[in-house]
Amino acid sequence: MAIAEHVARLKWGGDRWTQWRSRHPDICPDLSDLDLAGADLRRLDLRGVSFKGSSLATAQLDAANLSGAELTLAILTDASLHHAILHRAILVGATLTTANLRAADLSHANLIGADLSHANLRAANLNHANLERASLSHVNGQGASLNQANLSKANLYEAELLSAFLYAASLHKANLVNTHLTRAYLFNADFSQANLVNTDLRWANLSNANFDGANLQGVLLNGAIVTHTGLDSLKPERTEG
Repeated sequence: MAIAEHVARLKWGGDRWTQWRSRHPDICPDLSDLDLAGADLRRLDLRGVSFKGSSLATAQLDAANLSGAELTLAILTDASLHHAILHRAILVGATLTTANLRAADLSHANLIGADLSHANLRAANLNHANLERASLSHVNGQGASLNQANLSKANLYEAELLSAFLYAASLHKANLVNTHLTRAYLFNADFSQANLVNTDLRWANLSNANFDGANLQGVLLNGAIVTHTGLDSLKPERTEG
């Protein structure tokens, strides 16, 4: 439950909040279970703050520093987090549907079971993020970095990941039906037992990727690099299923 003093200090506004935080770097503010929908928190120092269970729907968090913040079960529907820093933030079970996370830093973030469907992840940094069982259906993740990310059992139905970077990413048992990965970098990625029905992998780099037990019905491979994948025998444009 939120601490009243911390809530009051947040309401003072950006300058006074920043001064207070700089004077008391050892305090981790507790703003949990609050209704902060629509709040203007742009560029604020929110490192280590607990927003557990809070509503930040439609909140403005552009360029805010949320490194290490606790956002488990938080609601961030339609929130704007453009260029926000969420390095090592905890977002387990959080709702980020239609959120703007363009160019945000989510490296090493814990997003297990989070809902990011329809979110804007263009050019976002999700390197080493844990997205196990997360929903990324219909996300716009063009040019995003998901190197060594854990996407096991994640739902990426119709996700747009053109030119995305997924070096050594784990997509074990992931749902990639109708996912667009054109020109993506997927070297050493693990697609074991994943569902790749009608997945677009044209011109992608799939070298050393693992497709053991994957469903490749209708997958598009025209122009893809498939060295050491066992996919060399597949037709260049579409498998028969």
